[in-house]
Amino acid sequence: MEGIKNYLSDMDGVILKGTTLIPGAAEFIHRLLAQGIPFLILTNDSKYTQRDLQVRLSFMGLEVPPEAIFTSALATAQFLHDQHPGGSAFVIGEAGLTTAIHDIGYALTDQDGRFEIGDIPPGTYKMVIWHPYLGGTKEQTITFRPKSQAKVDLKIPAPTGRLYANEMVDKPYTRFGITDDAQSQIVPTLIRQER
Repeated sequence: MEGIKNYLSDMDGVILKGTTLIPGAAEFIHRLLAQGIPFLILTNDSKYTQRDLQVRLSFMGLEVPPEAIFTSALATAQFLHDQHPGGSAFVIGEAGLTTAIHDIGYALTDQDGRFEIGDIPPGTYKMVIWHPYLGGTKEQTITFRPKSQAKVDLKIPAPTGRLYANEMVDKPYTRFGITDDAQSQIVPTLIRQER
């Protein structure tokens, strides 16, 4: 181990196989921990959170901190954050993926781009929305009463001007439409209004 500064190891087939640790894997990881050598255990399984995988490894006899586990869900979340921080996304996946996307500050939407913002204290808020087709932001005032819900219908104008082939929409009788990638860029922000 001399001269090596970091280790990257695949989880499946290197650290464990199914529900069994690979012989020598626990000893290797314990040696890294004891010597303070940084390491990451990688997996392309996006179903589980870092904490889920930490507990799974613990049941097998391998104690590692959750931050020593890096999943494909975390890589996806980092990619989205690098491309468009604070965006929104319709996520098809299990807890590992939805948690990772949520943790980077993304609003999770349904397939039509709708989203919910929960646990908002009663009060009056200004909702500020950015979208590339708006050419800026759009604002709307919303009042939340105790234990109530508010629905906001947001209309975003379709683009105007020349329509290029790569901007065609699925509906052949619609000349302009909002593409899925543009729909996913709606970014909501709630700002509480002072009384």
